[in-house]
Amino acid sequence: GAAAGAGAKAAAPEGSGAAGASSGPAGAPAAAPEGVDLLVVEGVHSMDGRPAPLGELAELAAAHDLLLYVDDAHGFGVHGERGLGVAQAAGVLPRVGALMVGLGKAAGARGGLLIGAPELVALLRSSARSWIFSTAPAPAVAAAATAALELITGPEGARRRARLAARARRMRALLAGVPGAAPARSETAAGAAVSPILPVVVGAERRALRVARRLLDEAGILCRAVRYPTVARGRAQLRFAVSAEHQPCHLEQAATALRQILESTP
Repeated sequence: GAAAGAGAKAAAPEGSGAAGASSGPAGAPAAAPEGVDLLVVEGVHSMDGRPAPLGELAELAAAHDLLLYVDDAHGFGVHGERGLGVAQAAGVLPRVGALMVGLGKAAGARGGLLIGAPELVALLRSSARSWIFSTAPAPAVAAAATAALELITGPEGARRRARLAARARRMRALLAGVPGAAPARSETAAGAAVSPILPVVVGAERRALRVARRLLDEAGILCRAVRYPTVARGRAQLRFAVSAEHQPCHLEQAATALRQILESTP
């Protein structure tokens, strides 16, 4: 969901670790001085893979003079022509005032980036506790992140995203009809491709844990059981995350094992 913070101060995201700050994206509005109001939204919902309606939110932010802050940890590297996330896919990247991307997911490194106008970057460098008191990234981590950014935004990144989208569509089709599986959604929602985050709601937390354990022990499939407080009580789920490196046979094995184990697990 999205939240507006009246009089909120710009701050680095929690858990940013070895986070960086840089100027951009091109055309982003200049950060206002202390006291700016923010409209904060998660680009892709971390548990069910839904992309935010950033086109609508960009209009809302402009109408109310808000700075649009997009936390796109789960969209960066996956969505957009050059992998710059849901905002790029929706065509509103220049209207995003602050873009937070994680480097520990699609990029396979560590830490993250908060991208915004030069004024915002200067403010964060001088006042964001998460930045000021963070230990600098190790050279190897910085080199890995740099290489990942080059791959994500280049031709190889485009090829991997296309393959990932195909794998995600295939897995969603295989899960069709499984009780609790996320319903099919339009691939053009917010301009983004099908998300590789594919949840299956089990309900009871103990049952979700039993199913996850059996998937690992009996089928060699690692799929985390997500419970309260990450999701609502009574909505425990199995969260499948498809990779571009998964082969169709892997997806078929996972879907078949899931059906069998769900049927036989009380």
